[in-house]
Amino acid sequence: MTAENQCRASVETTHEHEKANKPQKENIRRQLEKMGGTPFRLRQLAINIEEDYFIPSSILANMRRSCVDLLTEQILRNHHRDSRRPIADKQLIADLYFQFETIGRLSEDSVSFHDSLCRCL
Repeated sequence: MTAENQCRASVETTHEHEKANKPQKENIRRQLEKMGGTPFRLRQLAINIEEDYFIPSSILANMRRSCVDLLTEQILRNHHRDSRRPIADKQLIADLYFQFETIGRLSEDSVSFHDSLCRCL
């Protein structure tokens, strides 16, 4: 897998080789493109197989999850926070939280502050 920021991750696995009764490319594609609740989506997939062997969906799912986990770890390791950004004021955060908990929503003034705050964190 390769993320937009060029971080890469790959996984390998071994399992018993068993000839497939039907072509496996569609099942492989279907299993690998399921990104669920991750921030990733599959844009391109190249499946290069010479012979059709049966690969259980559970193995494909485990490979996908492992690869997504590795890619996430690498992205987080390579992420550098811009130190020039202002650090959020703890009291302002507490006020926003109190306002949200008290009335269940943020006022229009707070919404613009909240948006700015999220960009700072």
